[in-house]
Amino acid sequence: MRVGNNPLKRAYLPAPYSNVIACVISHFPHAVGYHEKRMECMKTSLLTLRKTLPEGAQILVWDNGSNDDWKVWLYDDFAPDFLHLSPNVGKNNARVAIANMLPPETIIAMADDDILYYPGWFEAEYDIFTTYPNVGVVTGHPIRSHFRWGCENTIAWAREHGNLEIGRFIPEEYEKEFAAGIGRDWSVHVMSTAGESDYRATYKGVQAYCHGHHMQFLTQAGVIAPFFLRSDLAMTPDQPFDISIDNAGLLRLCTTTRYIRHIGNVMDDELRQAADQILGGKKWVSVQNARYS
Repeated sequence: MRVGNNPLKRAYLPAPYSNVIACVISHFPHAVGYHEKRMECMKTSLLTLRKTLPEGAQILVWDNGSNDDWKVWLYDDFAPDFLHLSPNVGKNNARVAIANMLPPETIIAMADDDILYYPGWFEAEYDIFTTYPNVGVVTGHPIRSHFRWGCENTIAWAREHGNLEIGRFIPEEYEKEFAAGIGRDWSVHVMSTAGESDYRATYKGVQAYCHGHHMQFLTQAGVIAPFFLRSDLAMTPDQPFDISIDNAGLLRLCTTTRYIRHIGNVMDDELRQAADQILGGKKWVSVQNARYS
């Protein structure tokens, strides 16, 4: 029997970004060697992602063959909207599966599992994605060395259709953070980029750098699906992926403010403090377990 009607019948859900899914591919096989301290990095990434996503957006985690400690934390503690536990099929094959199982109009924010997110990253990337025409990807970390590949079409488009500026605009702070995140000596990074320039476009009042990045990007499932190719390798070089988007005539763009950071495989005190601020001043309880109170 039923008495009356459910009050939610025919009610609309207040979800302005219900077609947005942040997709993260995780991999934590063991806590030895390279992976010894990575769980802390991965938890920080997912916690800051959830904190900074707009209302209505969802999180999908595809886990590639991690150990039980990580899978238990994902399922019991983090509880993403969608969780796919898979054997290790490789990052590229996971991307292929994700892009093809989502409706083509879905806005996806694809990322590795070691990204730190600052408030406003989604809004800034989405603003660029919806303002510029024919966009392939938008990322959130300006990096000078990444103008070296897969940017020719974007720079040419900006020169013809937007206000293109060429100079040295990226703050040194962003460059230092990037060098630290990939384990590159700062002096080596300075020398290797000494003669290089930044390319900055302005279109309809919105500024963007003329490069993208494969570690984190916002796009649309139907746009990006053709560029993810299956591979027999667990990890494949990502530069051909970047270049193929540019070769297809799609724009690869980046926010002019640094909104995301590459953590790497170990946290330091500066990164922990940044995470604490993002998460509302919560105290770091355990370095071993990377749990917040």
